[in-house]
Amino acid sequence: MKQIYISLIALIVLTFFPGCTPPEVKDRLAVADAVMQASPDSALSILQEIDAGRLREDCDKALYGLLYTQALEKNYMNPDNDSLISKSLDYYRLRDDVERLVKAYYYHGAVKFNSGNYSMSVISFMKAMELAEESGDYFWAGMSARGVSDVYTETFYSKEEVAYAEKEYEYFRKSGVQPYLNFSLLDLERAYHNSGNYQRACEIVDSVADIALAARDSILYKNSQKSAATAYFGSDKPQQALKHYRILCENGWSDYRDSAFMVVAYSQIGNVGMAREMLNQLSCVDSIIYYYAAYNVLKAEGEIEKALDNLEKEKYLLNRNFRDNKDNGLIMSVTDYYTLTNSNAEKDLELSNRLFYMSLIVGMMLVLMISSGAYLIYSRQKKKIEEKVSFAVQLQEMLDQRDGDSIAKITILKDLMDSKFTLLDKLCGLINESSDNAKRGLTERLSSLISELSISGDKISELEKQVDLIHDNLMTDFRNDLPDLKDADYCLFLFSVLNLSSVAITLLLKESKVNAIYDRRRRLKDKLKRLDDDKKERYLSFL
Repeated sequence: MKQIYISLIALIVLTFFPGCTPPEVKDRLAVADAVMQASPDSALSILQEIDAGRLREDCDKALYGLLYTQALEKNYMNPDNDSLISKSLDYYRLRDDVERLVKAYYYHGAVKFNSGNYSMSVISFMKAMELAEESGDYFWAGMSARGVSDVYTETFYSKEEVAYAEKEYEYFRKSGVQPYLNFSLLDLERAYHNSGNYQRACEIVDSVADIALAARDSILYKNSQKSAATAYFGSDKPQQALKHYRILCENGWSDYRDSAFMVVAYSQIGNVGMAREMLNQLSCVDSIIYYYAAYNVLKAEGEIEKALDNLEKEKYLLNRNFRDNKDNGLIMSVTDYYTLTNSNAEKDLELSNRLFYMSLIVGMMLVLMISSGAYLIYSRQKKKIEEKVSFAVQLQEMLDQRDGDSIAKITILKDLMDSKFTLLDKLCGLINESSDNAKRGLTERLSSLISELSISGDKISELEKQVDLIHDNLMTDFRNDLPDLKDADYCLFLFSVLNLSSVAITLLLKESKVNAIYDRRRRLKDKLKRLDDDKKERYLSFL
């Protein structure tokens, strides 16, 4: 029966508590987390070496999913599978870890953005932004606002794109984290450009170019030139746009889009030959930008019918792209956002309730199994305990008998010492009261006894041991508490404990007058009064 209970308990434990993650795996996770910001490629390598099957604890699985998604995103791999990050998000939503919850929401939004699910992406980004702002983490608030702005860029909501690009810049300005603050200016320029505010866009890119040159940031400078080219192109200033496109080409930073816009710019300033030459070299055929460039070149060459044909193709692709993104199901209103937020809260509540009832059932089963097992064990142990109690009672009786014998022996020893030193005390008194001849006779007979009890004799040590035995280590404590006394003072206290009279002590200490003993006793009392109350009372009781 006992084996059955143990097996059932083990089965429950293995089912609901699968074990602990090995320490070395936890250490690898910690290292990946530590190097993520400075070296995301190293963090990704570390995470790829971890066997996910060895992650036994939910907290480690959640952290692994968050870090792995973060590493992929920071290495520009654009993950679009939310299987890992969704589990991490579900875990952190039920925990009091705001920092990781913010990151989980952010990277969940990033994965949804990469997969084209803009409605879920914007919800996760907004939730991350709210939590980060509430906790005072303006860096992650800025990152999340940038994510929202990117969603609105892709879905052609330029007004909302500007609003969140401005939020992004303000959050990064509060955080002061570079180079994110400088690059947020380029995001703001893009938003103004997409909304048609080309003048403001041009002002921003010019300032960013100056910042990049001052900071010697080639990446920022490259992006500022790309933004400047499109900003001036949108401002209908093709000559200035070409200036920035040439900088891109000279540094090897241009791509097919830049080449296509250069074709348009050359067409607009009348350099049709250069425009035609570059158009023939474009490889991005059957694309919006190609048809736009071809339209401008053909129009400049006077091929109006062919130009209109390319314009129709461009508009068709533009409308299809616009329609696809507009119909993506993006939730635009704040009301809809909070509706979905409440829906997530209801799901969290439902999940919490399920976990609660499951934990309750498991707990009751464990209590039942443990109680049954405990009762069986108790029944078997009760008999053993009763036997041990009986043995303990017998042993206690034997110890009590031995203690009684010891006390009797100590009492006999004390009586013997009292009688011995009472006799000595009487003899010393008799010597003091007798005639000179009698004194000499008695003194000669007692000289050997007195010499044995002299201050320098071994008998003093023997007497102190006997006093320690009778009076609970009295003489040893006395010497430890008053280590600087003279030997005569120790002997005075010893003889006082033995109830010798002052006259007897005078003879034993070889003093000429009894007053010397009175003075020594008075000085000793003064020293004892300086001790703690308990010690003082203990020693003075013998003086």
